[in-house]
Amino acid sequence: MMTTTPGATPSAQAVQNAMASARAIRPAHAELMTAFEKPLAIRAGLSDIFRGDAIPLPDVRPDRLAQGAAVLMDDDLLRLAPWLLQAARELLPVLESSFPNGDAFHAIATSVATGEFALREKVRALLDGDSATISQSAEAIGVQDGFLVLALQMIAGAAIAGLAEQLRNELAHTNWSYGYCPVCASAPGLSTLSRKDDVQVEALIGGGGKKYLHCGLCGYNWRFKRNACPGCSNDDPHSREVLYAEKAQHERIEACSKCNGYLLCVDLREYEQDPNFLAHPLALVHLDILAQGKGYAPLSRCAWNSFS
Repeated sequence: MMTTTPGATPSAQAVQNAMASARAIRPAHAELMTAFEKPLAIRAGLSDIFRGDAIPLPDVRPDRLAQGAAVLMDDDLLRLAPWLLQAARELLPVLESSFPNGDAFHAIATSVATGEFALREKVRALLDGDSATISQSAEAIGVQDGFLVLALQMIAGAAIAGLAEQLRNELAHTNWSYGYCPVCASAPGLSTLSRKDDVQVEALIGGGGKKYLHCGLCGYNWRFKRNACPGCSNDDPHSREVLYAEKAQHERIEACSKCNGYLLCVDLREYEQDPNFLAHPLALVHLDILAQGKGYAPLSRCAWNSFS
């Protein structure tokens, strides 16, 4: 039976183990990883709990998916309301204690607890990219936009990741070819190149290298064209650039001069085990700094890759 303590689930433990390993390899990022370790572990643990909690699932409609409509597009998120509130109760105190200026998360938690903050509507605004509503809500609480966005990303990420796992088998039979998540329509936060094909016939074994995108909000992953930009579908090699850090070419930046966006990519053929996809982006912040120093912008903005 799955534990009901978010910090004690297998995924929460995996995040903590990954952070410990990454700190040893990239000590320059240790402070950043330590700050986000517990919030990301609790977020992962909540997803573990939600994936086993039966709720009315949304329809997975191939006709809508074929037109680029993600499952939660235009959804009122009512089915997720209990999970969103539980995630807020678990995550906001952890965010408050994890950052030196965490009072903002206390203010958000108070507003949620008193019912003044319409959490489900604000998550809908986050999914819709409605920055005006987010800014108005932040001002009403008396916090900066960035704190509210981080809180909503953590809360929504935990709930939608649980939903995405419940939809995974059904979505596996659809042909989603877009550069944003088929579940929540968020931009990818990381891409991977696959290992060698796992088949039993030697003559059929391929070299791997298939590209998968990992949603920056809910973590759902899906296949995508290897030589195209997820941000604008540009596949012209003359307007796309690949950048590496010295001695780590398996971790790279794929940048597009057409839309000016970039996405980090890791080649799983160079790893003994898959990295933890929640924790690993924090070990690659040096690549974010390099990409943004060249004028590119991340396809998926989050608290650790937004420099100003």
